[in-house]
Amino acid sequence: MRSMPRAGRRRVQETGAIVLASWRLEVANSSTLAVRRGRIDVEFRRAALADDARLTVYDAAYLELARRRNLPLAMLDRQMCAAAMTLGVSLPGTG
Repeated sequence: MRSMPRAGRRRVQETGAIVLASWRLEVANSSTLAVRRGRIDVEFRRAALADDARLTVYDAAYLELARRRNLPLAMLDRQMCAAAMTLGVSLPGTG
């Protein structure tokens, strides 16, 4: 990934920027992938995002929605199922 030129960074700092609503999810997901690829360490990502379950941010967003709405979460991923059980989110067929 290429870095923004210095002049571009300075302009954003001075005038601000507009991003898509999913920008925070994109940043967080990119940091999860960076950990998996060895580009950053887990402690750096954890400090930045505070996600102990090591889920992708997209998965964490679905988990948060299921928890907030008190709905079961249809998922086959083992890490996600474990996180759901830890948070008290039911899975279909488990009551």
